[in-house]
Formats: sequence, structure tokens, C-alpha cells
Amino acid sequence: MYCKKFSHECKQYLLSELADEYVQKTAQLINNEWPRSQCQRVLSLRQYIRSDKLKLPVSLILIDTQIDRVIGHASLASITAADDLSQNLIFIQSVVVDPQYRGKRLGKKIMLEAELYVSEYAKIPQSTLIKTNCEFLYLNTKDKQSFYEKLGYTRIEPILFYANKESKCNAIVKNLLQSMTKEKQTQNSIVNSGCSVKNSPAAATSVVPPPPPPPIANLMPKSNPIDESIQLTWYRKRIN
Repeated sequence: MYCKKFSHECKQYLLSELADEYVQKTAQLINNEWPRSQCQRVLSLRQYIRSDKLKLPVSLILIDTQIDRVIGHASLASITAADDLSQNLIFIQSVVVDPQYRGKRLGKKIMLEAELYVSEYAKIPQSTLIKTNCEFLYLNTKDKQSFYEKLGYTRIEPILFYANKESKCNAIVKNLLQSMTKEKQTQNSIVNSGCSVKNSPAAATSVVPPPPPPPIANLMPKSNPIDESIQLTWYRKRIN
């Protein structure tokens, strides 16, 4: 499990992946910022507790070890841009610091550790159909532009993206690629047999492109409801 201890302003902190014993405390911290049912929040957070290896999605928590209190949290997930289904991008879903600990540069520490986590994750061989691009880290915000710009994030055009459930995205793209492959094979077969695509009814039928995959619900964190009247600013930062 990813875990780091550090000292800051004469206090000891621990930054680690979310563990079962801290789910309730983490849920309370997040709910103080974005109110939601405690039960729903706990169920949502439990999806981040997996094996010992680095993985996405991931929930990183910051603990004040002196009082064993969760005082910071960041979650990262993979998303798939609607205009490029060939790869996943890494997206910071949320970052929060306990109000009593703000102004101590702990938010910056959490962000830097999230970037280091992705750098370590990038070293792991990927076996999924859709590879995850670990070169950049993406996020959006409605009121923390100055904070992220000071950390080196640059503004980009908004991204329309699909859910971060890789298995669903992989299945859809796999089916789409298979359809395209079969179409290409059919075209090659027609050419090799000396048939004219223009004059062959069978060929004309075979090359009709498959319908587009059904849209997947956009996975903006349901815990952070966004007022559509408020414009989000998108950012990215090169980290690898």
C-alpha cells in the first residue's frame, strides 16, 4: 500500500491510500465539504479499497498522526475523452483539506503526492485494452484557479468525457474495434476477389459502419454537484 510519513510545521503526518479503518472518518471529512448521506458516502469510498498494488481509481488520505484524524483527501480516476477512445486520461476528481488545517500548504502537499503516485503508477505494465496515458494529470475547478496555476497547471479546453469504469469503456471500444476490423477484412476480401464495391450489392451492405456506442453517463463525482450556470475551468499538467 502506498504510504508516506512526513513532518510539517512541527507535526507528523501520514499520507496513504484509503484503508478500511479510515473510511468513516474520510466520509465525514468529505461530507463536511459536500453534504451527502454518510451511508452512501461510505459505500462510494469502499470501491477505492483494493489490493496492495498501485491502481486507479485511488483515494489518498492525509492523517494527523498525533490525533489519528483524517484531515485531507484526494481521489484520482481514469476517464476517456469522447473525441479519443484510444486511451484513458488520469483525472483528479476531488481535493479537500479540513478547514482547521487550511493555510498550512497541506493542499499543495496532497497535490504533489498525487502527482508522485501517478508517476509510480506509470511504471506498472498495462494489460488492459485501453491504455492509460500517464503523461498528464487533468482536473477542473470553479473557484481554485489560482491555487492550481501556482502548482504549474495550465488551462485547456473543456473535455467531454465518459465514465471512468474502465471495464465498461474497454468493452465498448473493444466491440467497436472488432466491428471496424471485420469491416476492413470484408473490404480487403472484396478487393482481392476482383469485385467492385460500387457494383456489388453484397459489398455495399457489408461496409455499412456500425452504429455508435451508446453514451455512458458522465462520471462527474455525484458527491460534488455542479451548478451548470457556473463555468468550470479545465487544467492539465505534464508529470511524466
